[in-house]
Amino acid sequence: HEDGTVRFWDASGVALKPLYRLSTAGIFQTDCDHNESLNQSNEEDWPPFRKVGCFDPYSDDPRLGIQKIALCKYSGKLMVAGTAGQVMVMDLNDEKSDHMINVVTVDLLQEREGFTWKGHDKLNPRNGSLFFPPGFQTAMLIQCIPPAAVTAIALHSEWNLVAFGTSHGFGLFDYHRRSPVLARCTLHPNDSLAMEGPLSRVKSLKKSLRQSFRRIRKSRVSGKKRPTGSPPSRLQEANAHLAEQAGPHDLDMAPVQRRIEPRSADDSLSGVVRCLYFADTFLRDAVHHGPTLWSGTNSGSVYAYALEVPSREKLSDRSAEAVLGKEIQLMHRAPVVSIAVLDGRGNPLPEPYEVSRDLAKAPDMQGAHSVLIASEEQFKVS
Repeated sequence: HEDGTVRFWDASGVALKPLYRLSTAGIFQTDCDHNESLNQSNEEDWPPFRKVGCFDPYSDDPRLGIQKIALCKYSGKLMVAGTAGQVMVMDLNDEKSDHMINVVTVDLLQEREGFTWKGHDKLNPRNGSLFFPPGFQTAMLIQCIPPAAVTAIALHSEWNLVAFGTSHGFGLFDYHRRSPVLARCTLHPNDSLAMEGPLSRVKSLKKSLRQSFRRIRKSRVSGKKRPTGSPPSRLQEANAHLAEQAGPHDLDMAPVQRRIEPRSADDSLSGVVRCLYFADTFLRDAVHHGPTLWSGTNSGSVYAYALEVPSREKLSDRSAEAVLGKEIQLMHRAPVVSIAVLDGRGNPLPEPYEVSRDLAKAPDMQGAHSVLIASEEQFKVS
C-alpha cells in the first residue's frame, strides 16, 4: 500500500479474511503526522461525519509506497521494495526483537557521469536499535541511488541473493555477506525523463502516446504502399465471389498478423528494468550449468549474467560473483515483461527449495535448455 504497509489475507474461503499487517514506515524518519490538525478541522463540520477505515490522506508519505513484493514460503524470507528506491530484506520471527538494521547503499549510476537526479529524496532510516513485533522483521535495507521507484525484484533464498531494478539500472546483492555483487546502469544517454522522478509521468505519458500514434500511422502508410497484383475493386470482387462459393468451414482461415514497427532507440524511459529472473542453466557452454541472472529492460534488451555462488561450507569465506555472459537485443525494441528458462523436457525450472524438499521434480539437465522471452509485442523461444 502507499502508506508502506503489506497486508496478508486468507483467501481459502469465500470472503477474504485479514491475517497480518506489516508496516515499514517505522524504520524511516518521516514528518507526516497531521492527525491533530485533521481532528480540529473535522470538529466544525456539520453534519458530523464518522471516520471509517484507516486511510489518512494527510499522514502518508508517497515515498513509503510499496511497489514490489517477493516471498519465499520455504525459508521465510520476504523482500519488499518501495517508491524511493528502498529494498528491505526481512526474516520471519515468532518472537519480538530489538536490533539495528544493516543499511547498504548501491549506486546504479556509477558508470555514468553528468546526470543529476531531480526527483524525490531518499528516505532516511532511523538510528539506533529498533523494536520489531513478532512477524516479518527487517534485517537489511538496500538503498538504490538515485532513489527512483523499484520496478522489478527477484529473490533466491537458496543462493542468498536478491536482485532489484529501477529506471536507471539493476543490482545484485548478497544478503548473507551483506555486500553488493553487481550494479549495472541501463540508462540511455537521451533518456532525460528517467532523471526527473515520478512527477514527470504526465510528460512521459504524452510522449509515449505520440510515439504509439506515429507507429500506427507509419504501419498504415506502409500497408497502403504494398504492391498489389490487381486494382482494389477487382480484388474486392474476387473476395466476395470466393466467399459466396465456399462456406466458413471449407476455408483455412489464415491468422491475422499485425506488422511490428521497431521502436526508437531513444524512447523515453528506455532503461527501465521490467523483469529479473534467477535460473540454474547453461550459459557459457552446453556442458557446464550454473546459477544465472537474467534482466529485461523497457527497450528490449536482455542481460544474462553467470553467477559464482559459494557452497554452504564457504558462505562465510567469500561472496558471490557475477560475469556478463550474454546480451540480447530484440529487433523491435519492445519492453521485455517476462523471462523463463525451460529444461530439457520443456518444463519451467522449479522454485528455490522445491526440489530439496521433494515438492517438485528435479529439472532435466541432460537435454538442451531454452529461454522464453516475452515482450509487449511477441514471445521468443531460443
